[in-house]
Amino acid sequence: MRPRRQTVARRVPGLRTIVRRAGAAVDWRIDELRHEVAPRIEALHGDLEGAGAELAALRGAIDGLHADIEEVRRRMEALESELHRVTPQVASIEVRLEDAAERLDDLAPSELSSPDPAALEALRQARVEHARIRARLAAISHFEERLRVIEKRLHDAGT
Repeated sequence: MRPRRQTVARRVPGLRTIVRRAGAAVDWRIDELRHEVAPRIEALHGDLEGAGAELAALRGAIDGLHADIEEVRRRMEALESELHRVTPQVASIEVRLEDAAERLDDLAPSELSSPDPAALEALRQARVEHARIRARLAAISHFEERLRVIEKRLHDAGT
């Protein structure tokens, strides 16, 4: 059987004093470490709270970016739809422009200089139509450039 503590303490003289002193030294060292570590822990706790606030702000920013990306995606889809709608019209205009240019080339110089009002009106209408077509082609070119920039932004945002 193992001897009890009290029995051991009685048998070894001064053991209680040694145990008390060792316990007091351990308690003193624990208190000292607690005082040394407490400011560090508080500083780390403050850093952690700051990081939490930054994380929340970043999450909000990311949510905002997701919303922006969705808006750009929606606008891009609308622009693509518009481009698909306009493409046949542009092709038709190009054909009409080519036909008008061929008709003008077929006219003899004497016919162009004739004072015939119908010929002059046809020439005026051809020039007006030609100007409209140039304006539409310029608008389409601008539209396609905007679409290219949006597609590039989406691609860059995805990578």
